[in-house]
Amino acid sequence: MSPVILIVIQLSILAYALVAGVFLAFSDFIMRSLALTGGGGGVEAMQVINREVFRWVFMALFLGMAAA
Repeated sequence: MSPVILIVIQLSILAYALVAGVFLAFSDFIMRSLALTGGGGGVEAMQVINREVFRWVFMALFLGMAAA
């Protein structure tokens, strides 16, 4: 196997791990915390989270994994 393919595989594994960590944190910590807030506070917090998560770093990892 060529060294370039090995590097791409290693970077893909790292990207998958990072995105999986984000999804784990979201589903475990954030959703549990939002459930404990009041209705209005939870909606506002979720809107802020949605605006922040669509930054270029997360989206590049998330969409770049499909190509790898």
